[in-house]
Amino acid sequence: MADIKVVAKGSHDTLATLSGTSVKLKEPSVVLIKVSPNDVLEVKREGTSVVIHLKNGEVIIIEDFFSETAATDNSLVFGDESDQLIWARFTNDEGLLLDAVNYQPLENIEPLLYGDNYNPLAWAAIPVTAGGILAWADSGSNSTDESDSDSDSDSDSDSDSDS
Repeated sequence: MADIKVVAKGSHDTLATLSGTSVKLKEPSVVLIKVSPNDVLEVKREGTSVVIHLKNGEVIIIEDFFSETAATDNSLVFGDESDQLIWARFTNDEGLLLDAVNYQPLENIEPLLYGDNYNPLAWAAIPVTAGGILAWADSGSNSTDESDSDSDSDSDSDSDSDS
């Protein structure tokens, strides 16, 4: 049986470490399977699962790796005893499914995790910030109008004293 480690992309926490042939995902994750890429016969999608056939006949199933209703962001990585990591990519850079799995070497899984500054609520702050800027700009234009009227009266008083 293969050692399987599931790491949450958002929190970077290890969600599961097990020795087995199946795991079910509940949130965006990196699934690290301690198997040499040379021992993998086939990796394919079956419904919402990833099915991995090893050359020794073992089958590993990762349930809910894909979704039929929404975009998912899970990553599959193979690693051997020498810590060589290979990312099994199912999508291209635009997020579209590839016809065949693309294998790419990695130094570590960090690029697959969400950054420390990643915050799904950050987008909610944009309308609030924009509203605050607009309110500030509006209040600034009102004070400019008042100062314009003062400067007009000053220029009138100057012209009166000149005559």
